[in-house]
Amino acid sequence: MFSREETGNLDTPCYLPRTLIAAWVKSPHQDPVWAEWLTGSLMHCDVTGFTAMNEKLSRLGKEGGEIMADILNEFFDRMLTTADRWDGIHLKYGGDAMLLLFTGRGHAYRAVRAGLDMQEAMADFIDLNVVNESFELRMRIGIHSGRFYSASIGEPAGLLHYLITGKDVNRTAQVEPLAEPDQVVVSEATAALLADNCELEETAHDRIYLVRAAGAPDVEYSVLDYDNAPREILQRYLMPPIASGRVRAKDRDHRRVSISFISLKGMSDILQHQGDEQALEQANAYIKMVFAAANKYGGYLSQSDVSETGDTLVVLFGAPVSHGEHEQNACRFAYELNNELNRSGLLLSHQIGINTGYVFAGETGSSKRRDYTTTGDNMNLAARMMSAAGPGNILISAHTAERLNSD
Repeated sequence: MFSREETGNLDTPCYLPRTLIAAWVKSPHQDPVWAEWLTGSLMHCDVTGFTAMNEKLSRLGKEGGEIMADILNEFFDRMLTTADRWDGIHLKYGGDAMLLLFTGRGHAYRAVRAGLDMQEAMADFIDLNVVNESFELRMRIGIHSGRFYSASIGEPAGLLHYLITGKDVNRTAQVEPLAEPDQVVVSEATAALLADNCELEETAHDRIYLVRAAGAPDVEYSVLDYDNAPREILQRYLMPPIASGRVRAKDRDHRRVSISFISLKGMSDILQHQGDEQALEQANAYIKMVFAAANKYGGYLSQSDVSETGDTLVVLFGAPVSHGEHEQNACRFAYELNNELNRSGLLLSHQIGINTGYVFAGETGSSKRRDYTTTGDNMNLAARMMSAAGPGNILISAHTAERLNSD
């Protein structure tokens, strides 16, 4: 593992998915812009209950942020430790959601068994007493098996981003909402890989199956030599304040930010009809525009997430580092990015939603895998603004508009 002195007290690999690190261990001198297909079973987990808890704790200021961080860390540590027993690879956090990949022999069996074990572990989080109020956490899990396009994109000598995209990623995002709380459901593609030692039940949704029980498959744990990964490259996938150590693990609180949610559409169609090379070129050109506009206005690309119809990007203004005029800067960023895309000739389209308000911001996760995340109802409202915007449009919330009109 890299020394703390070398990384500014930052354990870089813990912030990045194993698939990304493995690609760099295998080819440490490759071009920073590359792509590969990953075959396996993808699991999307969505948790409800954190938003209401976050709203309650936000009223307590710094103390509330510490309590929220402790609960999130305990939860994610339990879930990821459970998934790790079945060699699940945690790819991304999405606020209060998780995206895990299972590859190799028996990946579908291991995914469903991990899902069932994670739902069983949820029993410890059903009734949480937080500041003399009871909160209930529930989780839906959806699994789909297929091929997933993973790409390292960005500036060859600057910031990089790891994107997971393609029609099978979109299908995973479509499967998860069809689960009821406490359920694990699988697509037809995953069901086809499961045999007699897995009990499936048809649901009211076409080609979606509820997992009732599963046997215990053999696990061949993957081993990765982190020391052979190029540290200076890996750090470029992190937000600069995180990579530099300017924002530390203990810097967690409720803070006022402006959030820009971007729905990027077209990648799956390009992969299907134009091919891998064109898809990588288009994705790279777009993410470079995002980095350039975000850097100009003090924003940070914090995450990308799965979507039923495309890909979702989240750009933060006011976190991890606070600065003034983040409402104006979020709007300037979106306006400039929209103009750049219109002039680019790319086969991609997007729609953008912006909201301003208090969110929980800080590091969450397990001892092996963590990230800087933001969560809360204001994140959800930004996502709703994005969904309502329509292709090529930018939609801002009343919270953001009020601050713009007051200046």
